Amino acid sequence: MNPAPLGLAAVIVVVAAVAVALGVRPPSGAAYSAHFAESAGLRPGEPVLIAGVRVGEVSAVGLDGAKVRVDLRVEEPVVLGSATRAHIRLATLLGSHSVVLEPGGAGRLAGPIPLSRTSVPYEIVPAVGDVTRSAERLDAGALRRAMQVLTRTIDGSSEEIRSSLDGLGRLARTVAERDESLHALVRHAERVTGLLGERRDRLGDLAVDGDLLLREILARRAVIHSLLTNTVALAGQIDGLIADNRSRLGPALRELRSFVALLRRNEENLDRTLRLLVPYTRQFADAVGNGRWFDAIVQNLVPLPAGAELDPSLGGLVR
Repeated sequence: MNPAPLGLAAVIVVVAAVAVALGVRPPSGAAYSAHFAESAGLRPGEPVLIAGVRVGEVSAVGLDGAKVRVDLRVEEPVVLGSATRAHIRLATLLGSHSVVLEPGGAGRLAGPIPLSRTSVPYEIVPAVGDVTRSAERLDAGALRRAMQVLTRTIDGSSEEIRSSLDGLGRLARTVAERDESLHALVRHAERVTGLLGERRDRLGDLAVDGDLLLREILARRAVIHSLLTNTVALAGQIDGLIADNRSRLGPALRELRSFVALLRRNEENLDRTLRLLVPYTRQFADAVGNGRWFDAIVQNLVPLPAGAELDPSLGGLVR
């Protein structure tokens, strides 16, 4: 049989199986939205939780008419029913938030979660209204009498309570007197934070360079280890060489020490010999430097008589 059609059919079957598997796979990420009365300081990038587990993050926060629309990106394969509820919660005291989803209902969630199924940690307008209504219901006369009774009670109270109140008063005055210092501290902290923000690229480069340096040191560790190992091996070989030649090295070292001692004892004579050798060498060079003979002058000799001549056969003697 021709293997080409069989191979083509096998490839088609594998591709179809992969396509079917991807088609029936539950979505790993889905976009949802919810309407809230207030944003409550929620920002994009903050987490979306279900039962305390992070399943996504906030992708956008914006106005949708008189409501706040929050877009959510759910990455985990979770199913949100048609009655799903959403709540904005404070995550930390520093102001971070999270969106908590409570899946519910049959089917799948379609469209934004309405205001009736959402809540925020606080609402500014109702809170201000409650304060106004509470202030309107206050009885000014009763409040004044209550303050008078409180004043008399404090005046007639024990010394410990009055001392405590005095201490609280002094503490309040101290804080008020240091108000400018506190403001200066906050300004300096803000300036330092801004400087760090401006230099964050350099700090990042410094961290990267430090990481590269540590990686290079780590890479060279094997070389340094090999060098130390070879040094130890060389020291061991030198020790073995000394041990093997100890019988020869001992006499040689003793003779060398004797020779050095002899040189030290005759150091003055050697110096004088070297000084005298200089003029001798110079005169010797002058005597033999004119040819294949010696030039010499013998002083205080009687001059040759008239008619005398040198006889070469007699080795230069007078004939």
